[in-house]
Amino acid sequence: MVLLSGDVPLLRPETLQRLVRTHLTRGAAATVLTARVSGPHEYGRIVRHDGRIAAIVEHKDATPEQRAIDEINSGIYAFALEPLFAALKSIGSANAQAEYYLPDLVAIYRAQGREVETVLLEDAREILGVRGARRRSRCTTAFGGRADLARERVRRYQQVARGIADLHVAERGGGCGGIAARAHREADNSSSGSPVVKVCVDEAT
Repeated sequence: MVLLSGDVPLLRPETLQRLVRTHLTRGAAATVLTARVSGPHEYGRIVRHDGRIAAIVEHKDATPEQRAIDEINSGIYAFALEPLFAALKSIGSANAQAEYYLPDLVAIYRAQGREVETVLLEDAREILGVRGARRRSRCTTAFGGRADLARERVRRYQQVARGIADLHVAERGGGCGGIAARAHREADNSSSGSPVVKVCVDEAT
């Protein structure tokens, strides 16, 4: 299962293909798309031990040392279904925002001895979001000043997501926390035999 964000219209199909290819080739429980950025204020940090991803720590929960890390979580993942629903039940909300953090799956899987992989973006502009005027302006600049192209890419991106599976629109302001909370509830309600697979896409505004 691939989890996307609906407000990153610069994301290339080739990047998603590389994410899925890495995920399947390595037989990973989860694969995270990451990027290196300067001043990664609101992003979750990729914490590594001996070069391997060990956890994703949200900015509000990070120590000063962790906040100095410039590799960030894009919020885009590939997941193997077999361990996913049981692992979702292990996510807790004992954190700075009292939310269910979907990225906590990384530490959960590593504690279980499961493989977690990463794919590093060559160009971090691919995950520029369009929520809010400032972000839209930056994204439009990356499109060469063509706001119409940026809006069209968002529209097409959402159409693709709707064609893949049932679309769950994240609650406004919920972000990954809202998605994780719903996933946590659905894990409790899913049958152990053949769970329903849905693609969760953040709302593009």
